[in-house]
Amino acid sequence: MDQAAATPPVRIWEIVALAVLLTGYLLTMAIVGDQGTFVINMGGPAALGVILLLGAIPAAMRDCDVIWTPLFWFRIAAAAYFSFGNVITYVLNPVSKQVIENFFSAYTDLITKLNAVTTLGILLVLAAAHGAEKLADGARASPRPSARPRRTMEKPDLQLTIGVGFLAVGGFVKLVFVIPAALGIVQSTLFGSIGALSLLTDAGIYLVAAWAWRRRPALVLIPLGLTLLEVFFGLLAFDKTEVIASIMVMALAWLSKGVTAKRMAITSAVILVTFGQIVPFVTSSRTELFRRYHSLQGAGLPERLEIAVQYFDRAGPGVGDEQIGLMRFSYVNGGSLALSLFDNGKPGDTLATLPATVVPRALWPDKPNMTSIGREFNYIADGNEESASSPGWFAEAYWDLGWLGLPLVMLPLGVILQLWSRFSLTVLREGRWIYFPLCFLGMKMGTSVDGFVVPDVMGTTVLALAAYAVMRVALDANDRLRPRPGMAGALR
Repeated sequence: MDQAAATPPVRIWEIVALAVLLTGYLLTMAIVGDQGTFVINMGGPAALGVILLLGAIPAAMRDCDVIWTPLFWFRIAAAAYFSFGNVITYVLNPVSKQVIENFFSAYTDLITKLNAVTTLGILLVLAAAHGAEKLADGARASPRPSARPRRTMEKPDLQLTIGVGFLAVGGFVKLVFVIPAALGIVQSTLFGSIGALSLLTDAGIYLVAAWAWRRRPALVLIPLGLTLLEVFFGLLAFDKTEVIASIMVMALAWLSKGVTAKRMAITSAVILVTFGQIVPFVTSSRTELFRRYHSLQGAGLPERLEIAVQYFDRAGPGVGDEQIGLMRFSYVNGGSLALSLFDNGKPGDTLATLPATVVPRALWPDKPNMTSIGREFNYIADGNEESASSPGWFAEAYWDLGWLGLPLVMLPLGVILQLWSRFSLTVLREGRWIYFPLCFLGMKMGTSVDGFVVPDVMGTTVLALAAYAVMRVALDANDRLRPRPGMAGALR
């Protein structure tokens, strides 16, 4: 695919501002220690959030296609988890603070060092993205256009047709494989490729909703109804990610009409309120499920309905005064634990499974479960391996390799985010909807800064490259066997 579409650049001022913030952290550590001071630990994360949001939001308001780029969501997610998430630890109630301390009681001793690690990681990612952008621009004969290019392959009917096709395939995969596994009806590990195919449902809902909003507003009720159905099954699966993702798809379709401050504010408010309400429900329901089965599977649909009704009847059993919705934004305890483990001679090996990302599970039935590291990390913290937690990308890189791990991991990551962002903009600007599910994968990767690098970045990248190769081969074969003027070019 042609990569001529230019991404909104990483501005030099962002890199300079992050460097200044990092210098402040390092000076504080040298003078006061790794724990820092209240002022630097409150003001620093707040400044980080301002820098990241100013780098993301104005670009999206100038060009709504930007909301599909991994670099946009990397900034948004990093601001949510490592700016807002750090600041709220100072305003949580005593019960919630105790929960955080139970995970790792000494997190306050390393908070400034954690902020420095996070800031350096983000700085390296954006610097690498900036460098990759300049190299890509220099490799082209024409300069990067300053304005959004005209869509050369805008075919609304094709958008609708492909969207319906995605809905058919993705809906089948979700109904036959994903939902039964999520509800505990079948006890099996899904192939990563099968799980990824379910994203076609979200891609189809978006394409149909975006088409309807522009062409036939009354038909928006169809993708809206499908979204409500997905939310319902996400609730019964006790899966907050599925619920939030389903709502975000419709929100992004609405934003495709144009990103304004009002629409961004409404969208953010809806997602934040939903997140705050859904997290206590999911936490309580999973606790009850584990109490009954010592597993997060095992309950059928009627029993899950019973657990859900029980939660609402009792106003959230087991939640008490814990501010679970707010606590889920904070990774200070997990990140500090990862730093402490390395500093005390117990480095992680989360990157050791990297070679396994290139081998499909179908060819390697005993392939390591790359997502199990979340449970292992949680077990290190509190002895509970039935729950999963993570330190986030930046603290993970430090846990594995110390300070050296940050450039070794974050520089390639920045290049991946930049190239994928260029690809996503090409798809959106030229209406090459057949590749649109890969934009979803990129967005998913960009938001996963709170996860682990190998499964969330490398695994997703390998999966996307394999899917792209299959699509290209299929389209080339279609051109040779059934040449249809205009159609192949539009699809590609």
